[in-house]
Amino acid sequence: MNGRQLIITAAHCVILSQDTSSYAVVAGEVQAAFFGMGQARNVAQIRIHTGFDMPANQNDIAILTTDRPFYINKYVSPIRLPRKNERVGSWGVVSGWGRISENGPSSRVLMKAKILVGPDAQCKRNLPRCFCAFYNDLRWN
Repeated sequence: MNGRQLIITAAHCVILSQDTSSYAVVAGEVQAAFFGMGQARNVAQIRIHTGFDMPANQNDIAILTTDRPFYINKYVSPIRLPRKNERVGSWGVVSGWGRISENGPSSRVLMKAKILVGPDAQCKRNLPRCFCAFYNDLRWN
């Protein structure tokens, strides 16, 4: 979540149906089917990167706008997007209910992973139209 109504997601998650009524956004919850402290919102608009290329897995980003703002509290807060030239070697976090294995089921519990910020030049050379991060060290795998 960036701001109170903008959701950043992968374009491949919404490309098959751009019907906004097909989606809902839940924030502040760690279990996919449980709404204890979470807030649910309908999706009002879907914007997919104009350069999205599914076969090449490039520009895989979309912005969802919710029908109304989320209430910011101890369970729901916006993310801080990385700055240009973020410090190499600093840690970031990615999270989601995505698939837990290739072609496997989606997780029922919110998953997260720590990632390392890599050098911009190395990322642009190897993955020019993708988000680039490293798993546990700064060597290119």
